[in-house]
Amino acid sequence: MSDDIFHTEDSVVEAGLKRFAADQPIVMVNLLHYREVADYGEGSEFTRCSGREAYYQRYAPPIIEVIRRLGGGLVSFAHVGMPISAAPGEHWDDVMLIEYPSFKAVAELLATSEYERQLVHRIAALADTRVFATVPGTEIR
Repeated sequence: MSDDIFHTEDSVVEAGLKRFAADQPIVMVNLLHYREVADYGEGSEFTRCSGREAYYQRYAPPIIEVIRRLGGGLVSFAHVGMPISAAPGEHWDDVMLIEYPSFKAVAELLATSEYERQLVHRIAALADTRVFATVPGTEIR
């Protein structure tokens, strides 16, 4: 898999900044599938660990701290028990929901040097991921 899936294109950030109102809260839905062993590549300075450990012990703590400073936070975290409706072979380990006060806060996170420093752990940890910017719906009450 290409590392491109882990990087957010500037065009996506620009589109999000145009699409969402400046004061519109955003909930990012993160679908996560971990590598059995984190893949840092040959000659890495990082000690061997599982993908889950790389994500939750190395990547997530400093990133969640930045998200909190930006006014956001963890809404929900759950382990996927089993797929009910999924494409054949599709597998997710965890689902995480993170709220941001606006898409601008998402863009600010992605532009921080801390995010850039920690991205190596996210890439090493995940075999696959999907991230969706969502907004509250009003159709069901």
